[in-house]
Amino acid sequence: MNQELQYLRNEMNQRISFFYEHSQKTINLVLLIWSGTSIVFGPLDVNFGNMPFHFIGGTIFFISSLILYFSTQRGHDNLNQIFKIAAYTTIFYEKRPNETIKVGDNFSWEIATFEIQAKDASLKTRNKGRIYEMNGEYMFLMMISILGILFFTAMYPISCNLKENLDFILFIICLLYFFSSLFLFIKVRKYSSFKDIANLKIKHLSDFLQYSLETGHYTEKEIEERFGDFWRKIQSFSQPK
Repeated sequence: MNQELQYLRNEMNQRISFFYEHSQKTINLVLLIWSGTSIVFGPLDVNFGNMPFHFIGGTIFFISSLILYFSTQRGHDNLNQIFKIAAYTTIFYEKRPNETIKVGDNFSWEIATFEIQAKDASLKTRNKGRIYEMNGEYMFLMMISILGILFFTAMYPISCNLKENLDFILFIICLLYFFSSLFLFIKVRKYSSFKDIANLKIKHLSDFLQYSLETGHYTEKEIEERFGDFWRKIQSFSQPK
């Protein structure tokens, strides 16, 4: 195997391993924070009229939302790099299989996978099926965090009546926690959508195709012979709609 290709494949495999390990570590960290909090507060006879308890509870859930968001963002950036490497190897090392180009003699994995996924997404859209989303666990945990913040925020004015200035300030902070978490949830869902992930793949494939033409590495005829329908699909997907 070509030395550059081997290096890129190793780099991609390392990033894929990191992607899944980082996701699991994030989930474990959030669950650890929640379980640790319940252990600390659980045995105590906590009075819901105690102002700091509501603020601490809301803060803990908001910190969880931040951890989930930044973890999703980091995972998204890592996934972007994975797709960039995959696009490079696809354009400069792979060929679309057909009657004369056989798998085994040529690399075709990324091209075949992309075309199958694109077909699957198209069928789901036509049939109004649910398009797969990544980070489902993150979104579920964020919903729990949002509900937790909402609970503590709603209990706050009921228990302390906001008589003191500090009570009012901390209540406003809890409201900011809630609306900020809603915004972060929307961002996490965007980062996790199949459409966003597919757009990353298409962008990098289109960029490297264009680069190969601009540098003279391929002519349009060579691209047609090498990629066939795959090239035309990339062009159609990358067209603004």
